[in-house]
Amino acid sequence: MSTPGQLISTTELPFVGGVIAWSPAGDWLAVGAYLGTPLVGYDSSPAGGLAIVDADAGGMRWHVDEWRVGGLAVSQDGRLLALASDWGEFIGPHSHHVRVLDTATGRELWARPDATTLGPAAFSPDGRYLAVDLAAEDDTTGVIADAATGAVRHDLGQGHRAVAFSSDSRWVAVRDTDDNLMLLDPNTGTNRWQEPVPSDTHVTFTENDGRIVAAERNALLVNAENGAVVSRSVLEGGWKTRVILVGEVAGTAFSPDRRALVRSGSLDGQDRVGVFGVADGRLRWERAAVNLVGGALGPANHIYPDVAFGPDSSQVAANHAITDQWVPGVMVLNAATGATIWQDTADAVLEIAYSPDGSRIAASGRTADGRGFVRVYRTGTELARCVLAQPAGRVAATTAGIRLVAVTSADRKATICDADSGQRLLEREHPGNLTAIAFTPDGQRFVTGATDQVRMFDTVSGAVAWRNADGGAVNAIAVSPDGRWVAAARADRTAQVIGADGAPRWSRSHPNTVSHIAFSAGGEWVATGCGDRATRVLDAATGDELHRYQHDGPVQGLTFGATGTLLAVGAKDATAVVLDAATGETRLLANHPQSVAAVALSPDGTLLATGNGATLRVYAVPDGSDQPVLEDVLPARIVALTFHPTDRRLAVVTDEPVVRIVDSDDATERFRLIHPSPVRDIAFSPRGDLIATACADNIARIFACASDG
Repeated sequence: MSTPGQLISTTELPFVGGVIAWSPAGDWLAVGAYLGTPLVGYDSSPAGGLAIVDADAGGMRWHVDEWRVGGLAVSQDGRLLALASDWGEFIGPHSHHVRVLDTATGRELWARPDATTLGPAAFSPDGRYLAVDLAAEDDTTGVIADAATGAVRHDLGQGHRAVAFSSDSRWVAVRDTDDNLMLLDPNTGTNRWQEPVPSDTHVTFTENDGRIVAAERNALLVNAENGAVVSRSVLEGGWKTRVILVGEVAGTAFSPDRRALVRSGSLDGQDRVGVFGVADGRLRWERAAVNLVGGALGPANHIYPDVAFGPDSSQVAANHAITDQWVPGVMVLNAATGATIWQDTADAVLEIAYSPDGSRIAASGRTADGRGFVRVYRTGTELARCVLAQPAGRVAATTAGIRLVAVTSADRKATICDADSGQRLLEREHPGNLTAIAFTPDGQRFVTGATDQVRMFDTVSGAVAWRNADGGAVNAIAVSPDGRWVAAARADRTAQVIGADGAPRWSRSHPNTVSHIAFSAGGEWVATGCGDRATRVLDAATGDELHRYQHDGPVQGLTFGATGTLLAVGAKDATAVVLDAATGETRLLANHPQSVAAVALSPDGTLLATGNGATLRVYAVPDGSDQPVLEDVLPARIVALTFHPTDRRLAVVTDEPVVRIVDSDDATERFRLIHPSPVRDIAFSPRGDLIATACADNIARIFACASDG
């Protein structure tokens, strides 16, 4: 079981550890020798160096002894490492180099001795370009260089520097010395627009590139299409940030969804850490700390604040602890509340960096006797992984008694895993392809649906309790709330309810393939989605049809609320409807611009969530209005939605490898589950304390899900 702050590995370095960059896969990280800045009293590492470190096992894969490093960047394919370096202990006017190395061997591919930057050179997301600052006659000039060769592809102009690439690499945000922000085409240099911004401003694109976020004392949202300022707010509290060099502000980091930022600053001589909303500048929380200057390391060895937002949105980290006296170390806080999750105050930490999936955090620095190190800790958000032989398909979770996850895979196997360790407890191979899996409410049994039949197994022994082959291939299954009955949607145009002995309670013919099936919260009704473009409500005891709703397109999502009588349906005819299963009454009908791929009802039945393309909409069911109370555009197409079983948090699965857990009241992202490949299925445990995902990379992952608030 992964616990917050668990130490995974420690690697002793032949230099004081400074800047860190993770590989895209998270299997290794690059660490550079700490390059201090005399302008603020830093001491550089006594020895230069750069190392590639194995993240989980520890130890250096390779290292070089030459440089002190001011910035690192890894290309998205993990093959190239860019570094901004300096030869001397102090920053000199002509000693800077930008170098690109082969990450596998450390071989230098090219170098620019005319570099001026000590910040991280930025790769474009497609890996073609590298943004670099070079020396000019009277000033610096930003260039877009070929990442493989170092050849200048485009000169941005004197006094201009690239600060952020868009996710599709089509645009680059550029700052100039007159405090203008502009958007340029990195291929042609075409200036799309120009907008003045405050000096020393951090800049990044939103995830869907529709806006650019800029924040220092002011927070700005700028429309990427035309440069128009969408909103401007002053960050609450009057904090001061610390400026290392002109144009470089440390101690600020954006949340993954760019709606919040964490800042380490000072007010009235006291250091503090806090999280702000970008749109309104509101201070969500703050934690006061003692001044970081001096203390245990002495007045000539200041530690400059470094903060980071975890890529899963749930945490923020800082390279110092918050106590009543100066203490070096690493501190990890709850991003929503500021509560301390864990901290390690053993040694001075100079730099911190989260792994790409947010499951680990690396901290580099030096011990009291001057030895360099990099340590890797677990963040505790991912509990375990169950590794399969083939891509995962469907998943279910239970915490009734033993905490277990059931998952199907492409090799026709159903696997039961321990939720806390990921250990595979049993496997059962099927003759046909698996299409569905579910636990009974008590967790003692699990049910599978396949192309040949429905099966029920004993969870502990794996013995088959019963089989039912009375029908065609199974498209979906549902277990009744009391666990006594299993409903099956079949490709032979039938819906069945099967009893504890495997015999059908009833079978109901439909005009076309039955694609969806669900039990109501009380077990009184079974709802079906059929290829004849109809939703039917059937009596769970007899199979008699009670109500029918006709759509103009096939049903694509169907779910009952966790309580009450309401049923939500999404259809390809671009509508979402909420029906009362008891009366057949339509409670809400919402039209959308295109097909509704996913629907979900909140546990109390008051909210309907729909996925329409990349747009998430939330409707108030009691109002009956077809106008959403919340609308949010995500970076990718929504493929599935499911509410937490006890609160209003909503899991949003998209066709990118990220699952977002959002607050359905205001779209605030609580956290995200990051995967290397698309997620095929997701399930909460009945109590909501676990989330399990089935991923195309052959792994079922289990995550902890803390109680709401």
